[in-house]
Amino acid sequence: MVGAVTDLPSKREAKQAAIENCRSRGGVECTLTVAYVNQCVVIVASDTRYAATNAENAEVAAEIGMENCEKKKDGECRLYYAGCSRPVRVR
Repeated sequence: MVGAVTDLPSKREAKQAAIENCRSRGGVECTLTVAYVNQCVVIVASDTRYAATNAENAEVAAEIGMENCEKKKDGECRLYYAGCSRPVRVR
């Protein structure tokens, strides 16, 4: 199972919310895989595994993630999740 959240004010809050999201979807051993700020992340899945890739935008992250997945030849690779953390103005 995978859990994901965006737009939370701290890494601690985001980690806790992502793990709770994973558990609410039926996950048992939920752990943090990637945390990102002012970037985008994608999760690419194959028949046997998944991997998270982050980059400056979702298109670049998806391209890198799909290339890495296809190199492993674990079956069909597909984009499972894409999300971005946008910059926030701080006063």
